[in-house]
Amino acid sequence: MALIKCKECGKEISDQATTCPNCGCPINDDTYTKEVKASKRVAIFIIAILIIVCLVGFIFGYFIPAHTYTTLKDGVMVKEFKLF
Repeated sequence: MALIKCKECGKEISDQATTCPNCGCPINDDTYTKEVKASKRVAIFIIAILIIVCLVGFIFGYFIPAHTYTTLKDGVMVKEFKLF
């Protein structure tokens, strides 16, 4: 018999128990495990999307800068686009 922590209250209980004697939370509930796994997948997916968006933004910002320069040509202010 081993002691495990209750996922709700954190108290140590027997791994043979079906519910926590302290809070009544079911111990071997498969729906809880599936929900946790699904929420972890969603979190990982969102983090991966954010990393990809940041990388794409960095690549476009670093390699394709949109710089405009104002210069004076023949007494007239002219805006020029220079890639590098």
